[in-house]
Amino acid sequence: MTEIVVPIIQEDGQGERTFLSKTWYQVWKTTGETTNGVVDTWFEIVPPQMGPPEHRHAQFDECFWIVKGTFLIKA
Repeated sequence: MTEIVVPIIQEDGQGERTFLSKTWYQVWKTTGETTNGVVDTWFEIVPPQMGPPEHRHAQFDECFWIVKGTFLIKA
C-alpha cells in the first residue's frame, strides 16, 4: 500500500507565532506533528544584537537561511 503524502503549504503570515520577546518571534511552518517527526521548520525575526545562546544539538542538525542582515554562527 502506498502512503498518500499531502504537501504542507503555508502562505506568508500563516503559521503559529511564538514570541520570545516583544520584537523577537518565530513563525512555525511545520512541526514534528505535521511531518510525522521528520522536520520542524520556522522562520525567526531576531532583533539586532540578539539571538540564542551558544548551544549544540546531539540529536539533530540545524540549517540557517539569513534573509536580511548578518548573523554570527560559531561552528
